[in-house]
Amino acid sequence: MTTRKIWQLSVLALPAFMLAACGDGGPVAPDHPNPPAGPPNASFSVSQPLALASVSEITFTANTGGLASYEWDFGDGSNASGQTARKTYERAGSYQVALKVTDARGTSGSSSSSLVVKSLDALWDDDAQQYGVKMTQTGRSFRGRTVFRARGVTGATTGSVDNDLRIKYSTDYVPGLSDSFEGRLDSNLDRITGKLTLNVFGVPFGFNMNFVRK
Repeated sequence: MTTRKIWQLSVLALPAFMLAACGDGGPVAPDHPNPPAGPPNASFSVSQPLALASVSEITFTANTGGLASYEWDFGDGSNASGQTARKTYERAGSYQVALKVTDARGTSGSSSSSLVVKSLDALWDDDAQQYGVKMTQTGRSFRGRTVFRARGVTGATTGSVDNDLRIKYSTDYVPGLSDSFEGRLDSNLDRITGKLTLNVFGVPFGFNMNFVRK
């Protein structure tokens, strides 16, 4: 065989040798498995940072949908499940709300957030310091004592609060002297504004009032 024929056969055989070395499908990447994914996102949002005991319904929503389970711990001994949960706290206090989520792989993640719940239990004093209302809340109603300093009298007070934080109460002082109030609690739950009507032997006198939590 001549040198020229040997060279021609070598050129023809080179592509086959390269294919055999690389395999039928071409170059193969090194066999490294994908790294495992991290835990699912357990962050959540809260409809309001402050709540009024026995009145405010708070909505908690997990920020990641489509997970296998959602477990809520409201910090007062009660629990719930589901991506969205609702809760009304019965007592004032600071609560640590926790969420644990689990994905389809069985991997869990968790997060927590603090929440403040207030009540009407306080001394509410007006700006001019002519009235002081000491309230004790039970559910959506309250009882207390009102001091009408301008007249030097004290009376028994009864009232209520609704879902919109509207407050109504009435006070009986002495025969012929009473008052009634209609107003609203602000979003910080520390101020009540509204109108007070003082009745003196059947004659009404109206006042715009601002009560501040003391």
